[in-house]
Amino acid sequence: MTPFYPSSLLQGADIVLHGLPKYVNGHSDVVMGAVVLPVRHVALRERLAFLQIAVGAVPSAYDCWMVQRGAKTSHLRMKEHGRNALLVARALERSPYVKEVAYPGLALHPRHELARRSLSPHAARSVQAETEHNPDGSFPYGRMVSFRITGGREESQHFLGATRPFTLAGSLGGVESRRAACSHDSQYHPSDRACHAWNRR
Repeated sequence: MTPFYPSSLLQGADIVLHGLPKYVNGHSDVVMGAVVLPVRHVALRERLAFLQIAVGAVPSAYDCWMVQRGAKTSHLRMKEHGRNALLVARALERSPYVKEVAYPGLALHPRHELARRSLSPHAARSVQAETEHNPDGSFPYGRMVSFRITGGREESQHFLGATRPFTLAGSLGGVESRRAACSHDSQYHPSDRACHAWNRR
């Protein structure tokens, strides 16, 4: 996810991991992550700091500057990501070719209320303003939208082949719009493998 929407530390998490290239940096030109701990974990923080230096997982000053620069506008980008994702999720929800849409911001999603409770205070204020324009109670909750199309493997392959201008993604770690088929077919029943994810910028 992103530091903007959910507030995992306020929900009681002991450690939060963030990948920084996509949301915080905003440009896919840095390979970096962050480990965030609550202030009560002093000993663990010191141990992780030691391990970071001992194993050489220290980013360059330039990479740090690029992430710090991107962080200044991440809140603006995340709001727009969320608005766009909600529009996409709603369009998919209305489509007769889509069996299921997994986007917690949709009012009918089974974890909608959990998503609302997990919002950070600043995201909750932003969402409150957006909800005034969404009478059904739906709200922006990040940019990741996944959905399952009606049909089976043949229909899913046809869909992926016909989608433009998205490229088939090996990873959703970049800022570009991506489409990806689930790569772990073994976890699904053979008749239920039409699983797709769509990452909308």
